[in-house]
Amino acid sequence: MKIAIIGAGHIGSAIVTCLAQGHLYNEKDIIVSNPNIDKLERLQEHFPAIHITTDNQQAISEAEVIVLAINPWKVDEVLSPLRFSRTQILAHLTEAEMPIFRAVPNMAITERSSLTLIASRGTDKEYQQLIKQIFEEGGKCLFLQEKQLDTTSALTSSGI
Repeated sequence: MKIAIIGAGHIGSAIVTCLAQGHLYNEKDIIVSNPNIDKLERLQEHFPAIHITTDNQQAISEAEVIVLAINPWKVDEVLSPLRFSRTQILAHLTEAEMPIFRAVPNMAITERSSLTLIASRGTDKEYQQLIKQIFEEGGKCLFLQEKQLDTTSALTSSGI
């Protein structure tokens, strides 16, 4: 299964690190997109088999799971030019009719000690299990209602 991670900042890079060192994904199944090629090349120095690109559409074109690891104020800018298929799972927010997960890990994900908070929309148990497996590579997961996510993430995402 291929996974695309859009964003190679602190959290995006931490998620790449976690997944590349984990057991669920092979490095070659991970593609990372970011406008800054230097960030991508630094990631690829550590994980030579990952695919890197500055083209978000290229990154998502073959992915079954897409993780948006971007700042909230960039969501519209990043998502609006992209075209998704209904079979993809998006781990963030969008208006498309597809399974949506909003996941909030913390930096401890690189040490496999994160508590990742997850809310979902339009999903079933099978999709929830898949997303849980992905983020359990980096620690524990807790599913919450969407309305609880912002408040709870303020307590958990910045620190341990």
